Amino acid sequence: MMFWVVGAAVAVVLFILIYLILPDRDVKEERKKSKESEVDDIPLNKESWVPTIDLKDWTEAGQLEGCPWNFDGLTSVEAVLSCIWKTPVPKELKPGYQAMLDRVKSISVAKIASTKKEVSFCIVYKLRTG
Repeated sequence: MMFWVVGAAVAVVLFILIYLILPDRDVKEERKKSKESEVDDIPLNKESWVPTIDLKDWTEAGQLEGCPWNFDGLTSVEAVLSCIWKTPVPKELKPGYQAMLDRVKSISVAKIASTKKEVSFCIVYKLRTG
């Protein structure tokens, strides 16, 4: 057993000496240059792992396949808020709902599709303050 441990330690030391310490400086510089010269020509938003986001105004939400909200026939942001918040709003949520009515300027719906074919929808509120 002792010989195996000593042999493994010697092998590790030799590997470190041969691979990491002894190579010429030119080889190290070439490795460094090759890493620096690797340029990724694909923009980040086109990478396969980045989710896709489709953002539509509430008036166009029906164009998003699978959208859980139906705003057909609604004509104002207040009506859309009432639809989203399912009026009548429970007593505990009324202060939050009233704050939304007072502050929301516009509403959008976002469809987010991940690389795993999972789809989520969310509401995006734009406030009057920006």
